[in-house]
Amino acid sequence: MKSLILNEDWFEKFTNYAIRHGKAHDESFTSKNDMERFVLGGKNPTLLIVDDEEQEILGAASLIYHSYFLRGNRSRLRLFHCLKDNPDWKQAYETLTAFVKEELVQAQLDHAFLFMPLKEKETIKFFESLDFQVERYTLYMERSTQNVKPFTFPQKMHLKDFSIGKDETTWLEIRNKAFSNLTGNDTPLSLEEFTKFISGSDYVDGGMKILYDEDQPVGIICLSESDDEETGNRIGTIGPIAVKEGYRHQKLGRNLLRTGLAIAKEKGFSKVGLSVDTQNINAKTLYTDEGFQEMLSLVCLRIK
Repeated sequence: MKSLILNEDWFEKFTNYAIRHGKAHDESFTSKNDMERFVLGGKNPTLLIVDDEEQEILGAASLIYHSYFLRGNRSRLRLFHCLKDNPDWKQAYETLTAFVKEELVQAQLDHAFLFMPLKEKETIKFFESLDFQVERYTLYMERSTQNVKPFTFPQKMHLKDFSIGKDETTWLEIRNKAFSNLTGNDTPLSLEEFTKFISGSDYVDGGMKILYDEDQPVGIICLSESDDEETGNRIGTIGPIAVKEGYRHQKLGRNLLRTGLAIAKEKGFSKVGLSVDTQNINAKTLYTDEGFQEMLSLVCLRIK
């Protein structure tokens, strides 16, 4: 068993390994589309564990040095996985752990994190023995776009389509203020990062709306799309939904959610998904009330 830094010779094997095994722990950044965009280099430091003959990958740790994570003084683990049919798999994980810790020191970052299905209790316990700690818990929820309830807003309020090149500042002000105290989402989204999203493949034309109280923007809703790993199709994704603080508890968030569902149905999505932290009790209750069902419980683990 050997370890080596990912290079061009191993690039194709690594991308295939990530697509195949990423779903065992955290598939957020290891879909086929994600790995087609993967770039070799300093923004994705990656260590491989390979067999003595240097023929097969036995494990890998890959970090994401994205500007959004870095501004929060952290990194995202794209992949942290070893094959357990390797008799030395625990040693392999220890090697990957040492690599991640050293990378964090070199990059002067506080921690790296990943998500793990809560049902993987034995793996979570083992990761904790490697110095991972629980940060928070989150849920992935879905519902169909059938039987969508109508949305209504007070007479003085109205929805406007998000206009590229005009509404970015307004959108970011509402989003960043609303999420400023929510762990894991509290880093403000920059204009550059937001611009990259609205020019990317997940952007849905007409999927973003701003709610106005007369001429004052007070809320936002976004429908994007992502990969459905089970079917290979694209699925509607709702979020963020945000309402300015002085306008909360008026059912505006509920009706923005229904707006998103209506758009998804109009765009031809048969189902939509969203994620919510369990600490956000009000949001979780709202989504359940509106027909979303819990599909997957996840724990966010971090390592320093």
